[in-house]
Amino acid sequence: MLEYFFMNTFDINELILNRLVGLIITDEDGVFLYQNKHLPLSMEKWQSSLADQLPGIRCEREIEWEFADREEDAYYDVHSFLFDNAKKEYIITCPEPLPERFIIHVLYDVSIYAELFKEMADYGAEMDRLRRKIVYESEHDSLTELYNRGKFMELEKTEFASFDSIAVYYLDLNYLKRTNDVFGHEEGNRLLVKAADSIRAVLGNNIYGFRMGGDEFLIVAANLSRKAADELKAGWQEELARINRAETKLECIIACGMAYAKKPYDLTAVLNKADRRMYMDKRAIKIQRGDDPDDR
Repeated sequence: MLEYFFMNTFDINELILNRLVGLIITDEDGVFLYQNKHLPLSMEKWQSSLADQLPGIRCEREIEWEFADREEDAYYDVHSFLFDNAKKEYIITCPEPLPERFIIHVLYDVSIYAELFKEMADYGAEMDRLRRKIVYESEHDSLTELYNRGKFMELEKTEFASFDSIAVYYLDLNYLKRTNDVFGHEEGNRLLVKAADSIRAVLGNNIYGFRMGGDEFLIVAANLSRKAADELKAGWQEELARINRAETKLECIIACGMAYAKKPYDLTAVLNKADRRMYMDKRAIKIQRGDDPDDR
């Protein structure tokens, strides 16, 4: 029967009130010297759990707090105390003599708090998920999931003016109004999604895609050579053709204007040049198809 009294360390009444359920004594290497018979965990579990604690509690009177291994639906908190016999910090009797320095590990049952801890963790995870969802929705177009105009304006201020080179592709989806009027907005949305899919296929490192609103899209590519910028446009055109071959009910026709510049460049001027070229391409496509160039 172990009787113990720790001077200037902790109050036994406080321990009882705080749901004390077990006690272990080990030497500094984790060798077990005593284990009370009511301890609810196996010796093997404690051997494993304490092995990680010992390196951090070799200093005098240092306290290590750690959750122990647990049985199902049971949670225990371990408080570990290092004692030095030479300093007479304790008065203790035991069937076997204790070494000069030993560690007492006090076990508390904190199962009643486990559900609260879990709920707090779940709440934190849910708040993190909602935060990420809010950030995502604030930066992306809800229909196409490309970046939106607001994200473009942010990057325009923080990144797009400082690249070694920049390629801008202004894109405009032809015949969206006619599609909405004749077939309904659901079919018009399908055209917008197809346009976004063709853009998404060429995005990558430092290549950004945006839906600027309505039928207007934008691709911005950073630090490409002029040849690579031309190849990017050709790759996008091939992807758009592939999408149209795969689903022929509504053809997705997109005008594109591209402008390229090396540092130092005026980003506004580059954007305006790409926009003008896009409108020229838009009119050319409609004239080639025998349509009114001003028909949307």
